[in-house]
Amino acid sequence: MSIETAGPGALPRTDDEQAIRKLTQDWLAAVRAKDIPRLAGMVTDDAVFLPPGFPPIRGKQAVEAMYQSFFPPFRSLEQTVCLEEVQVAGDWAFAWGTREVRPGPSVRRRADRNARPRNEHPQAPA
Repeated sequence: MSIETAGPGALPRTDDEQAIRKLTQDWLAAVRAKDIPRLAGMVTDDAVFLPPGFPPIRGKQAVEAMYQSFFPPFRSLEQTVCLEEVQVAGDWAFAWGTREVRPGPSVRRRADRNARPRNEHPQAPA
């Protein structure tokens, strides 16, 4: 879990920008812990997620549903974020950048490994 920041020569950060970066760190920790209530607490009802290759995910309930379906198949998740820009103007702000999600081993694969082999040719009763 990490967040990368701009390189040398970057302007000093405002308190608001630092709060946004802290929120990003908290988000990464919640993803790693697969803590859906904590993630939902960081999302507003008018939030819009724009995942590549998928339709927009609109609102807190849709974000919760997304994570409820995404988390269970994986034992762990690692996510990194590189914030390219954070802008604060009065009461509004935005941040953009890139992220990478690396799911850990599949829960199903582990369960399959621990499954007992089935006897494909059971013996007839005596």
